Amino acid sequence: MAAVEVGRGGEDEEDDAVPEEIEETCLEVHEALAGVDRLLKPVLSVGRVSLEERMDELDSASLILLLAYTMNSLFWVYLTTQGVSPKAHPVKKELERLQKAMSRAKILSEQRRGAQPKVNVGVAKRLVRGALWEQNPQKRPREEGAGQGEESPSSKRPSK
Repeated sequence: MAAVEVGRGGEDEEDDAVPEEIEETCLEVHEALAGVDRLLKPVLSVGRVSLEERMDELDSASLILLLAYTMNSLFWVYLTTQGVSPKAHPVKKELERLQKAMSRAKILSEQRRGAQPKVNVGVAKRLVRGALWEQNPQKRPREEGAGQGEESPSSKRPSK
């Protein structure tokens, strides 16, 4: 295993050697955090209040939940890097609470999209008219005033 030496000048430099694998992992973590910073910068530069002004209540709540989950996830990573087990830390319960809230918000969002179906009136009229024409006129009860020799208007139409 090759080691990268980090010198402090004059001290025993063998004690300061960092394994190459750890250095690569640290660089990958640094690049990943820089990517998170790039992604969050547009949201954080505008300000949450100005973003919420342009959103409805459900979208605003989803944004707040997303930001809270992101910050708690980053804190989870921080605890891990400090050698603290996040599984025993209150941040785990907070992440679980946020996940439940996010799933409720997702359900509400799906209900909102599907709760107000658009009815095509023309199609609905054709469906109703078509369903009425399929009924057998002999099975319909005759009106009391109608003559026996007369044909009903629906019996003149060709059956399908």
